[in-house]
Amino acid sequence: MFIGEDFTDWINTMNIGGTWVSLDKLTQIDWILKIEYRDKYLAEEYQNMDNSDISTYVEKFLSNKAAVLDKLYATTIAEYNPIENYNMTEEGTDSGESSASASNSNSSTSYNDSTPNLTDSSESSSGAESSSSHSLTRSGNIGITTTQQMLMQEREVAAFDFLHYVAELIIENFTQSLYDPNSEVLTYDSYFI
Repeated sequence: MFIGEDFTDWINTMNIGGTWVSLDKLTQIDWILKIEYRDKYLAEEYQNMDNSDISTYVEKFLSNKAAVLDKLYATTIAEYNPIENYNMTEEGTDSGESSASASNSNSSTSYNDSTPNLTDSSESSSGAESSSSHSLTRSGNIGITTTQQMLMQEREVAAFDFLHYVAELIIENFTQSLYDPNSEVLTYDSYFI
């Protein structure tokens, strides 16, 4: 039983858990299975089962991997700058207060007068408050990794295809490759558990 022939529009009918799941993504996985893996046979233990039973196994398999697939999918939609590996913001507020007061009194008396005659008196006080805010942002490359190295790593990230990864999980766990005497290429059983 070829998986590509017998399970067309198969994955998108399943009730699979996970934040990565959408009808569009499941339809694309179905298409990948139909086109790219059409020559894969179901593994021996599944060949005598009904399609609905096989679907249940695949559905449970993918639902059990939901946490891992969710985290993996999140890395494909994360927003970042591929050539910036350093980003820091420092913010602060400086404030101060000062005050001072002074008083001055001058008095003078007349020559034959015993009562002082106040001629001058003054008082003064002053105060000051100040406040300033500052913000410092640093970003860029810290210099350990060159821009070229970071761009090469970005190309590896861009080449990762999440939907193919999910399709390959299904293929590796539920199918086998068989020797085809009409083919020039010898294929072996493939299981990935």
